[in-house]
Amino acid sequence: MTNNISRAADTKTNPQTILPTIELRVLFSSTLFFIKNPLLIIDAFKKSIHSNQMLIFLGDGHLQEKCIGYAMDKNILILGKVDNVNEYLSSR
Repeated sequence: MTNNISRAADTKTNPQTILPTIELRVLFSSTLFFIKNPLLIIDAFKKSIHSNQMLIFLGDGHLQEKCIGYAMDKNILILGKVDNVNEYLSSR
């Protein structure tokens, strides 16, 4: 699988321009802190991943770099903080 990890360069990035057309998108919009356990979410997603699925993290926090490292070579985008969460929720 290719490395699909990236970060948004701009907090107003248009989701239509960076998200491929896929069957299932799982969106995690939150601060990446230990209590929210984003590493567990990444681990579960890696175990069930299919080529037509993508996990997308919107938000930053002290676990952001660890999540990026842990998610290597999977269909996981870690975009950091964005101002347009509603656009990601409504994108197809």
